[in-house]
Amino acid sequence: MRNPVLARIHFKAVSVRKESNRGGDTHFFSCHLQQTAPNLMPCNGIIGTGDTDLTLIARATIRSLISEVVIGVLLFASAGSLAWWQGWIYMVVLILSTLLPLFRPFRLDEGLIEERMSRKPGAKQWDKYFVALVGLFTAAELIVPGLDHRWMWTPPQPVWKHLVGVGLIIIGTVGMLWAMKTNRFFSAFVRIQQERGHQVVDGGPYRFVRHPGYAFWSVRTLGVPLLLGSNWALLVAGLFIGMFIIRTMLEDRVLQQELPGYGEYAE
Repeated sequence: MRNPVLARIHFKAVSVRKESNRGGDTHFFSCHLQQTAPNLMPCNGIIGTGDTDLTLIARATIRSLISEVVIGVLLFASAGSLAWWQGWIYMVVLILSTLLPLFRPFRLDEGLIEERMSRKPGAKQWDKYFVALVGLFTAAELIVPGLDHRWMWTPPQPVWKHLVGVGLIIIGTVGMLWAMKTNRFFSAFVRIQQERGHQVVDGGPYRFVRHPGYAFWSVRTLGVPLLLGSNWALLVAGLFIGMFIIRTMLEDRVLQQELPGYGEYAE
């Protein structure tokens, strides 16, 4: 397969063929946020080389941008107003997190993008409930601050608190991209990817913590209610992070039991 960056782009009558049984993106709200989520987390790319098709990376980017449109609608519709500078900062950071992997230093492995686009065989059955919770909490972390802004449940917050929130979101997002760039097995689902040669990754942020994706996503999750100025959304963030902790424990157990070498790495 040719590198889509080096290949020539043909501007012909482009027709987008239907995807062949890949399934939808389970993490609809966060194809980053995952994707993205932790959540939840980013699928990004550029238009590639096919005469009558879009590349996998471009399709993933389109999915992510569509998700972000939905996120913006949820956020501002619940707020009942577009005159909300905190909401716009949130959207700018979110869109930049989608565009950043277009640049070579941050570009993700294409195999990883394909892996994250749909549920694959071998995914643990119990994980589908956590995937659903990611979608619910992602929606809640947008709707609750929006309603809070509309009905003024939380009194006005100092500017420094909003800025701290921006900082946490940026740190968490960049950290997530670092983990995804380092670990080409960073699946959106808990499974052992035997067909992809799944192996232990101990470089980058994995030198310091076994699950940097969850750690950085928790940082980002905490920053959202601070930026949007909602004390009620802090409760949602706490529950969201609690869910991450439980999923991390279950995933770690699977890795120790089924991934060769992980037990030694975890010691």
